[in-house]
Amino acid sequence: MNREKLLDFAIKAGVTAVAAIAVLLCFKLLILDSRKPKTTLQTGNSAGGFVPPVSVPLSDAANNIGKNIIIEGTITKSHNSGKVVFLNFKDGLNLYLTCVIFASDFGNFPEKPEEFYLSKKVRVSGRVKEYKGAPEIVISSQSQITLIK
Repeated sequence: MNREKLLDFAIKAGVTAVAAIAVLLCFKLLILDSRKPKTTLQTGNSAGGFVPPVSVPLSDAANNIGKNIIIEGTITKSHNSGKVVFLNFKDGLNLYLTCVIFASDFGNFPEKPEEFYLSKKVRVSGRVKEYKGAPEIVISSQSQITLIK
């Protein structure tokens, strides 16, 4: 081989090696690193990371203020004030939880949600807040409340 052909071969081999390294790095970054669990998503942190909801019994809603929960039960009482829809999980005199839908979010739900969800078994997810001494979850999206068959 003459010098020019040898130099041309070395340049092509070098370019091929660099391209192969780039492909491997992209694979590692895009595929392998995406498989690693994101600790801030799973455990949360003091900087406000997401904490996945935990299923809790309906009767334990008041003990989970400030937490994201999933709760199941039957809506036994509802009311539409025109500004807010209240969906209550109530057993006799015991009010376990109220789901609140504000008027600004009415369009995200079936027409007349106070009638649609009444007497139906549902699964609700969201952060429990305390309002006037009672637990409530503000729901702004239909994805937070699903019918259970």
